Amino acid sequence: MSKPEEELNNTRRTGVSAALPIRTLVRETNLGLQVVGDAAIGGRSISWVYVSELPNPGPWLDGGELVLTMGQWLRNGTSTAEDYVRRLVECGAGALAVLAAADQGELPTFPEVPAEIVEAANRHDLPLLRVPGEVTFLAVTKTIAYALASQSAAMLSEAVEAQELLARDAVGPGGLRSLLSRLGELLDSWVLVSGPTGEVIHRSETLAASHAHTVLDDLGSRAGTRTQVVPLLAAGESVVAYRLQAADRYKGHLILGRRAALTTPERRMAIVAASLLALLLDRDERVHEISTRLQDSYARALLTSDHDTANRLSSVLGVQVPSGLVHVVSVSSRLPGEATRTAAFHAARDQLYSTLVAAESSTGVLVLDGDSGNAADLLRPVLDHVPDLIVAISEPAPITAIEAAYRKASAALREAQSHDQRLVDLSAAGKRRLIDFIPPADATAFAEDLLRPLREYDQTQGGSLIRSLATWLENFGQWEPASSALGVHRHTLRHRIGRIEDILGLSLNAVESRMELWAALQITGYESSPT
Repeated sequence: MSKPEEELNNTRRTGVSAALPIRTLVRETNLGLQVVGDAAIGGRSISWVYVSELPNPGPWLDGGELVLTMGQWLRNGTSTAEDYVRRLVECGAGALAVLAAADQGELPTFPEVPAEIVEAANRHDLPLLRVPGEVTFLAVTKTIAYALASQSAAMLSEAVEAQELLARDAVGPGGLRSLLSRLGELLDSWVLVSGPTGEVIHRSETLAASHAHTVLDDLGSRAGTRTQVVPLLAAGESVVAYRLQAADRYKGHLILGRRAALTTPERRMAIVAASLLALLLDRDERVHEISTRLQDSYARALLTSDHDTANRLSSVLGVQVPSGLVHVVSVSSRLPGEATRTAAFHAARDQLYSTLVAAESSTGVLVLDGDSGNAADLLRPVLDHVPDLIVAISEPAPITAIEAAYRKASAALREAQSHDQRLVDLSAAGKRRLIDFIPPADATAFAEDLLRPLREYDQTQGGSLIRSLATWLENFGQWEPASSALGVHRHTLRHRIGRIEDILGLSLNAVESRMELWAALQITGYESSPT
């Protein structure tokens, strides 16, 4: 085997194929080949050479070959020109070349290409060439072999250069976006990258969103397949999806589309790009996981007033522990499931990103700069867009009191959840009392049950026990101010308080009893007034 033939076979084994235009073979070589017949040669190429005098060489062809023959099959009658040419076309031959020369030695030849071969080639639109007698088939084979080997070497060089460019883009500052932009330029195709759940990670500007969804729907209909390369349905386009896999982690698909199918070198380039892309996505995911854990730890340190840890982590993250006021925002979803809570948290976090000091994804808590604007106003567009979102915003607090703000925001979130509220803004509600966090229905039932005996006594006996109790509690249990406010003698007030203790079975000397009665009066909205 000659060196060019060996090089060409090696390139074929590596998956890189070359093709020599017939026009180049005729016009740019010194073989003196001539076009015979009416078949056009523009845009047609050959992939190899096959010399044969068999009446049917078709079974030994791969497709695209230039078949060289002296026409002995026609001379000895083993095949007609029509059958011979038809079989070549059926087997995908690229062209036919017939030797035209005076008889040499014992092997007779045709002085010109026989007319019946020309007519058959015309009928089947097969390019037909005349090989002059002074040119040997070996010379034709060597010339084509050298040309194809040179072209294959150039294609390999271009493929390696393209792969180097892709690798350089992948590790450069542009990362994923630069890699995909370069790939689109090299292949002259649009590029679409989908994530593990079918979400769009990247889409070429030339690819319409509706077309992208159609392609992803087609890919989604084949869910579960682990095929590395999946051809997709697309009108007028060749679309191929490459599975992105890093170790055992599925990262999604790289999808390429254009009118013409990818060539072998281009397919290899796409596979290299898919490998680089999978590694990039895996790296980004791992970096994101580490960054999220650090940020969660930083937020947790702030929220629990672990100042030493917060200071250490702030230097690692490249942030500053806030010195001014902060808001704590607690976020959840009205729908069950971890996925909905995570989605609600991400929606709120993305909207508040410009004012964000820290975020703890595991509990759905955000810490905002207290001087950066109204958090409720910033969140309202998200509330409109995410109907299941629930948000509670604490009062502004110094970083030294952030733990208390965190507890209040968490309690307010639970209150919002129990009353189907979507936004509780403690910073706008002013100072709140402990009883504000008790569910109204439960608080009212407690207050009514506790005060009912006194209310019934006042209604049946015409007494003023509830008013006397409220006034006495408002005056911190002091007899003189309370009796003066009621306009009665202090002994009268002492009698009434004693009567209340008897009816309720409580001792008003106990702080717990006074607190419960005071809360019950506040819940029922009772206001003391002088007689």
